[in-house]
Amino acid sequence: MADSEALPSLAGDPVAVEALLRAVFGVVVDEAIQKGTSVSQKVHI
Repeated sequence: MADSEALPSLAGDPVAVEALLRAVFGVVVDEAIQKGTSVSQKVHI
């Protein structure tokens, strides 16, 4: 998931910042909430 390319600067571009935050939020919701509360997923300790 990690790329070796540098991320572009988001300074002064609220549309780009919002797009980034929406993408991050989508990953968090998918990984932490949906998969984390699914009875079909194994528990990792």
